Amino acid sequence: RWLQDQLIIFMSLAKGKSRFRTCALELHTETAIHIAEIMTGVKFDVTTEKDGTVLIECEGIGYPKMIKKDQKKDQKQKSKTEQKENDNDDKKKANQNDNNNDGNDDNDNNEQRGDYLSNRASLF
Repeated sequence: RWLQDQLIIFMSLAKGKSRFRTCALELHTETAIHIAEIMTGVKFDVTTEKDGTVLIECEGIGYPKMIKKDQKKDQKQKSKTEQKENDNDDKKKANQNDNNNDGNDDNDNNEQRGDYLSNRASLF
């Protein structure tokens, strides 16, 4: 009874037919069915049986298959983005190496003058 509304979204996303029986249809479940139908396009069948139990059924959309197709597109896009980022990182490293090799290493100059720590903000 207390779980029925939470099962609705999983039923709508699952592959194939899903069904369960419950003692009474709660308002939360009716709301969950309505929202799931709007979001997924799935149609739920709700039937009250002779003994008063409620049967809730639907044919799910099989969401994992849909996600696999989207993942392939995302992976291609991700690999292109990563390649661009790697190219940019390589360019930055090359520029840093060029700048470091110009003979003006500030840390070495500060250490030689004894200013290495005196120009830094105090931690205490």
